[in-house]
Amino acid sequence: MQCRICEGHVLVPLQVDSFLFPTISYAPEFHEYENYICSDCGVVSGQPEPAEDRLIEHYNTAYRQSRDAHEIDGTLIDAPIDMSITGRALGRVRNFHSAITRNKHKHPELTPSADEVIVDFGAYSGMFLHGISQLWDCRCIATDYNEKGVEFARAVFGFEDSFVTSDIYSDTFDEKVKFATMIHSLEHLREPLRFLAHLRENILKPDGYLYVEVPNLYGIALCDPTHFFTYSVDSMTYLMERGGFEVVDIFTSGFPQTPEFTGQNDIQNLICLARPLSSPAPAKRPAVDVDQIHRQLQASYFRHSVANLKRQFRLAARETAKFFYYLLFSVVLEKISPKLMARLARFLGLRGQGKTGS
Repeated sequence: MQCRICEGHVLVPLQVDSFLFPTISYAPEFHEYENYICSDCGVVSGQPEPAEDRLIEHYNTAYRQSRDAHEIDGTLIDAPIDMSITGRALGRVRNFHSAITRNKHKHPELTPSADEVIVDFGAYSGMFLHGISQLWDCRCIATDYNEKGVEFARAVFGFEDSFVTSDIYSDTFDEKVKFATMIHSLEHLREPLRFLAHLRENILKPDGYLYVEVPNLYGIALCDPTHFFTYSVDSMTYLMERGGFEVVDIFTSGFPQTPEFTGQNDIQNLICLARPLSSPAPAKRPAVDVDQIHRQLQASYFRHSVANLKRQFRLAARETAKFFYYLLFSVVLEKISPKLMARLARFLGLRGQGKTGS
């Protein structure tokens, strides 16, 4: 095995056991794998990798099947898009806005304008771009493997230039763009360096920007078989520099939360804002201590697990309190209060006040 990021040959098995952060595939019927850490650059990858044809088929079938799907007489009926994923995509606009506002004092040209183009790679339904267009009225292009998602982006949001990608490593546009965004899609690329080179040479303007949001190694479960890589701050920085980009800003975020992810935490997303370099310098590999990464992962998973245990305890306490509240008012007082009111009426001499006449 060879690392696709740094070409290192020493990949160490990652063995971190956690109830809330499993490291085995959540879809073994699609693909099973094991996680490895590259001892040279620190990126985590799943080995073996899934076949490309099965991956594309998975993206257009089970991967985007919504929770609202029903099978009736052998036919699966489903919404055109998964609204739970689409809703979170809209929430991720806040992270993009944070990256802009954090850096616009140093880079005033960062703020999008109406005459600029934003391309979202892995856009699915285009909901993230819809939020962007409401803030800055930009021209938006959604591209994705998922046909129904792209159809939705074109029909509902009017992103007419959107298309289903045939080859993300060679797709081009009529003009170079100011912004390229990748919202939880870079980790799905088998060859991220090849894509970054294509992005820098053929898609972005020289003064353009790349905005990336991916799962953070120290805040996410390593159980998604469609993720080729899981990045940390260090390995993401190295990837960008090796790909010919300068990191403008990199930070973590816990927003938006994912309800079905029981290990949700405040650092589960890694956000990177970068710009292409006209003359890239050789990237300096991060200092990697595999044992330390293991320890940090275990410590991080433990911290998140404890935090979630506390959160579940608070939820349980709240539900228990609600139970006794309803028990008191809907059962006990429902039986007792009429008798109390009758006694009070007799005491006050209102015995006949309740009659309606005949």
